[in-house]
Amino acid sequence: MLEGFAYCKMIFENDEPVDFIYLAVNDAFEKLTGLKNVVGHKVSEVIPDIKKTTPELFKIFARAALTGNTDKFEIFVAPLDMHFSISVYSPKREYFIAVFDNITARVRSKIALQESEAQYRSLVELSTDAIMIIQKDLILYANPAAVKLHGAEKPEQIIGKSAFELTHPDEHSEIKEYMRRLVESNDKFPVEERKIIRLDGTVVETE
Repeated sequence: MLEGFAYCKMIFENDEPVDFIYLAVNDAFEKLTGLKNVVGHKVSEVIPDIKKTTPELFKIFARAALTGNTDKFEIFVAPLDMHFSISVYSPKREYFIAVFDNITARVRSKIALQESEAQYRSLVELSTDAIMIIQKDLILYANPAAVKLHGAEKPEQIIGKSAFELTHPDEHSEIKEYMRRLVESNDKFPVEERKIIRLDGTVVETE
């Protein structure tokens, strides 16, 4: 198996899960967790802070061991500084089998991407330059500077409109050519001065 495998016996005191013992693990278990020689040992011996830092892991394993219900979940195990995707089921009462994969790299990549997107969005939102996302000719996004430039009070007033509605008719042919070049070459071109029409009908020139 490429996934980690652990066969364990849950230990209860007054019907509360307090520990569990590793009865069998596969080679992938050691590769994915970095833990060695765990068979015959309690998890509290192998990972001393596990119950304190990750109590929900005990609750899920205990529920499976007592009810026989299967479960699948993702969890962060702080003492190992790792994220896991785990499937758990019980072959008999008070025993459970956990099959898992180490998803730390995927989770961290996702978090890094979300942080990067948040930083990018913050830069765009705070920019004093008007920034818009346009698909074909429809406005899909406008930052606060663009909203203000077009004389709107909120993005919803211009989002969904055609870019041509907000530019002077004298500019339309040049804008179409500009968009064509962008789409066909997938390159960057400097934005030239344009005359735009604000929501109140006034015309202003942009730089």
